[in-house]
Amino acid sequence: MTNLLQSPDDERLENETRQRSHNTPDLAREALHPRHWLVEEVLTSAPLVVSDMLAFAASTAAVHALGRAIGMGGPNLLGLLPSIGAVLLLIAFSTGLYPASALNPILELRRIVRGTFLAFVTCAIYVHGFHEVLVSPLPLLAAMLTTAVAIPTCRGLLRRRLAGRSWWGRSATIAGDVDSLQTLHARRTRLRQHGVRPLAWHTELDNDTLIAIAATQPNWLILSASEAWESILTRPIASHFRQISVLVPSLGRIFGQSWLEPAHVGSSTAVHFRNRLMFRRYAFAKRCLDLGICLLALPFVLPIFLVLALLVRLSSKGPVFFGHERLGRGGKTVKVWKFRTMVVDAQQRLEEYLAAHPELAEEWAATHKLKNDPRVTSIGRFLRHTSLDELPQLISVIRGEMSLVGPRPIVPDEIVKYGDVYPLYKQVTPGVTGLWQVSGRNDTTYPERVALDAAYVRNWSIWLDLYVLFRTVKTVLRREGAF
Repeated sequence: MTNLLQSPDDERLENETRQRSHNTPDLAREALHPRHWLVEEVLTSAPLVVSDMLAFAASTAAVHALGRAIGMGGPNLLGLLPSIGAVLLLIAFSTGLYPASALNPILELRRIVRGTFLAFVTCAIYVHGFHEVLVSPLPLLAAMLTTAVAIPTCRGLLRRRLAGRSWWGRSATIAGDVDSLQTLHARRTRLRQHGVRPLAWHTELDNDTLIAIAATQPNWLILSASEAWESILTRPIASHFRQISVLVPSLGRIFGQSWLEPAHVGSSTAVHFRNRLMFRRYAFAKRCLDLGICLLALPFVLPIFLVLALLVRLSSKGPVFFGHERLGRGGKTVKVWKFRTMVVDAQQRLEEYLAAHPELAEEWAATHKLKNDPRVTSIGRFLRHTSLDELPQLISVIRGEMSLVGPRPIVPDEIVKYGDVYPLYKQVTPGVTGLWQVSGRNDTTYPERVALDAAYVRNWSIWLDLYVLFRTVKTVLRREGAF
């Protein structure tokens, strides 16, 4: 299954690594050295602290300036900056947002949003209760929302810049079988972005090796061999490591890798998993999120909608919109609308094109898409590259037939390709965007798309939806995997 965080660079590196012989990856050229754990904590946390505070101050100041410009009134947000910033920092440190090395990005987003909300609300209550100043909710809410968006955005940009700096990140020794090490080594760019400084890679961990590692590199031990981790952790030398992380890929595939929680059953340690699809309150929250975002975006989207409709109408003969029947939640048929991007005699042109280019018939059979589709109009090609052709689907979201985030709606002929995953697909409402769209889109294979849809259902939460929406903005702007 495609890793949710894997970038095209990671895939290239992974392919290069798989072509090498089955030896321990050679990292000598990276020249990373262990450091004292406190030095690593400070060097890794400090850039994130600066980034978070700058994002918070800039977004709050921008809301304050805009509010004053339009005469919104309300509290002096600039005067509240020090107190809100102090509370925000305190919450961030207490919830593990610094240094946040190898922190699940969805969990990180949840902590940032909750921390931001708590910091603003706490300061508003303090001002109102102790200074008897009535705090207007609108500018406070606007500043809170922009801060909650700005902080994770700036963190992502900062991590991409710091990934190549040898001083940034927490040192880690990684051990496991050859195949898992090669996969992790191929994704070392992603590891570095998440604050992991791989110092050494070991395919065998006997007691003497563990003692040597604990003596020189005791900060962090990452075990990727799931079948051997228990025997390693039970050795007395394991207590000499400051932190040990165990990768458990099988549990991630089965239960969902985002929301595993430790539990205690009797005298045994267990893994707790909650199926959020079985709770109506979560579905209600998802519906509120869809309606809230659509209604807030409506004043900005409507002018674009009208302009695009006019361009489609003038570009070629035919209707402005194109509707196609797809399978929705529970297997029910829904009408999915788009701006028309093809000529009216599209089917005839496709048959003629495939007859003239039989080598492309396999590509069409596998993905039902062509990179150079002869049916697409000039304005249609622009709409597809920018994903603006799917703008009419917001109407389906408001009507409840689709969701902003979910599996891509499929046609009945595609059920066979989903196989045993199709029952999972039917449990949720299809989405305008989803994990497939932000994980390579048309650059992925169909089995990878099916696996991503299954991963979404098993990992589903409001926070995963917000994470996908964040990633969608970047994917659309960079036109990743679109044709």
